[in-house]
Order: sequence, then C-alpha cells, then structure tokens
Amino acid sequence: MDRLVKVNLRNRESSMATNTQEIEANRFAAEFLMPRMMVNEQVEKLLTSDPDLAENVLVVHLARTFGVSSEAMSYRLINLGIRVIH
Repeated sequence: MDRLVKVNLRNRESSMATNTQEIEANRFAAEFLMPRMMVNEQVEKLLTSDPDLAENVLVVHLARTFGVSSEAMSYRLINLGIRVIH
C-alpha cells in the first residue's frame, strides 16, 4: 500500500541523489506517457496534413492526443529535439 512519506534531506549528497532519482523518474514518465516513436509519428502526421501549423497549435494537439499538459508536451518536444520551423 502506498503511503505518504516525508523525506528529510540531511546533506548535499542526499540532495544530489534525490535529484538524480527525480530526473530518472521524469525520463521514465515522459517515455511512458509520450513514447518517442509515437510522438514522432504524430508530429509527422500533423505537419503533413498542415505544413504551416504553428508550433503552439501543434503542442496543443499533441498534448490532447497523449493526455498530458501542453507544458509537458513542450518539454518532451524539446528533449526529443523536435522543432517546428516555418
């Protein structure tokens, strides 16, 4: 059973370990919720149907498709190196 646990960081090493774990957890979550291959396929599909699609509109479409926030999708696109250039 999950339960709420308070974590007290005692020193810099424990803080760094927590940051590393959080980064790894974020990477896992991003790949789980927005798989690289599926994001690439959707970007290609949307841009093929509308080559002039604005980046912010693309982000909103993708966020809805994957059931995530626009902010999460924006970070995912940045981390995947996807840029929309007109």
